[in-house]
Amino acid sequence: MVVTPVVSTSCLSAGEALRIIEQRDLIKSDFVLISGDTVANLNLAPVLAAHRARREKDKNAIFTMLMKPVHHPQQRLRMGCSETLVCLDPGSNRLLKYVEQDSSSRVAASFK
Repeated sequence: MVVTPVVSTSCLSAGEALRIIEQRDLIKSDFVLISGDTVANLNLAPVLAAHRARREKDKNAIFTMLMKPVHHPQQRLRMGCSETLVCLDPGSNRLLKYVEQDSSSRVAASFK
């Protein structure tokens, strides 16, 4: 595995980071994108295998997200006050909507 750190002082989201990585033409194969403040101890091999199996069946399966709910109030305080709305297709687990918002705002969602 090759680790290529990409430093940017202007990125505020994963989307912006991906845009910079794409502009620099750094992506040649599968990759893992994590925030710089991430501390984790997990085996990514099964996640990568599941991603590759999904992509083998569906070429449009271009990314896999790992998410974990934060339950402890101190964790929420350290990470900020934002709420995250995640909508998944129950049959395929495909991401339909992902919205980060502050806890005082509301999001309208329609499901068809």
